[in-house]
Amino acid sequence: EISRYQPVTRDIALVVDSALPVQEVIDRFYREKDNNPLCRIMQTVVLFDDYRGKGLNAHEKSLAFRFTLQDVNKTLQDDVVEAAIHAFVTAAEKDLDAKLRT
Repeated sequence: EISRYQPVTRDIALVVDSALPVQEVIDRFYREKDNNPLCRIMQTVVLFDDYRGKGLNAHEKSLAFRFTLQDVNKTLQDDVVEAAIHAFVTAAEKDLDAKLRT
């Protein structure tokens, strides 16, 4: 469905174990979308950076994701967007031992 309401993008970077497959992180985001009503506004999530090196431990990598969020029925408010992103990050922290990279 094409929406009259503009999408919102948010980028997050997570530090995870270097052995963790990227697809496992993406799958976790989609499970959160399916199970958490706050997260149903996610339209897409894509990996745009996989960094290993300075600033990280040898067994870590930083994965940066771009989320596209959109409600087809109304304009998204900042608090709704932030709640969804927080839920995605919390799910990755809890289930994949990820840390939000600052």
